[in-house]
Amino acid sequence: LHMLKKTENEWIVPKFQLRHRVRLAREVAEMQQIELATITGLSRASIANIEVGRTKPRKASLNLIAFATGVDPDWLETGEAPPGYDSTQIA
Repeated sequence: LHMLKKTENEWIVPKFQLRHRVRLAREVAEMQQIELATITGLSRASIANIEVGRTKPRKASLNLIAFATGVDPDWLETGEAPPGYDSTQIA
């Protein structure tokens, strides 16, 4: 997604929907849906349904996905950065 400049000193930062965050987490972890399914114990169809927004995962499933992909579980669930997160430290 592109960040568009709103005014001189203000930026628009788009919010990602849950389905987008799950896919981003998987892609950043460089996994295919089948790999994530194998690690989490979810079916590939379940992962696909979450990623297209057909189903909303339970909290337990989100925690499994977060653990498997290495992302913060709160970010995965809410889209909010964890307290104390410093985005300037991204490698």
